[in-house]
Amino acid sequence: MNSDFSDILLEAFEEGANDYVTKPVHALELLARVKTHLSLRQSQKDLKMAYQQLEQLAMLDPLTGVANRRALADCAETEFKRADRYGDVFAVMMIDLDHFKKVNDTYGHQTGDECLKLIAHTLQANLRDVDHVGRFGGEEFMVILPETNLDQALVLGERLRHQVVHLCPKINQQVVNLSISISVSVYHKADKSVQEILQRADTALYQAKSGGRNRVCSLLR
Repeated sequence: MNSDFSDILLEAFEEGANDYVTKPVHALELLARVKTHLSLRQSQKDLKMAYQQLEQLAMLDPLTGVANRRALADCAETEFKRADRYGDVFAVMMIDLDHFKKVNDTYGHQTGDECLKLIAHTLQANLRDVDHVGRFGGEEFMVILPETNLDQALVLGERLRHQVVHLCPKINQQVVNLSISISVSVYHKADKSVQEILQRADTALYQAKSGGRNRVCSLLR
């Protein structure tokens, strides 16, 4: 192989080539090379698909199958940037399963896990396709509602609360009475970060729980 040809090959590989054939072309050799590259291409496609599946799994809560805290944080940040840029409105709901420790202590942790999965399913079933629900941690869930004002979010909150309190699931031959406390917070133009919205939701959730639980609370500011 002369130096000129080597230089041409090097330049071709730097430009993205991954193989070459010389003339005269031998059919069997060409067929083998094509087969190899097709196999490599399929392997790369499979790897890409596997990576995408792993990325999706990394954003899901393994128990309930809804989004995890990391995914919720990304979603909330995206909605905040959209609202800040275009003047849209969105709402955040914090939802806490009431007396969950008592459920675990009375019925066992397996029953507690089943209750969490049931709550997640109930929330999903009552939301729009554009809404996002996830497990924020422990027995706490978060719902992000694009293009939703305070009044609309409060109506939804009451519907969710009503749905859960009437579930009365029978798990492992035992009827479990469930209820949730819900807080609602919405984006305001004065908000400097999504953390301000979440802080209002946290404060309102504390009010809902200290006020007797099984209720929906919100803060105007």
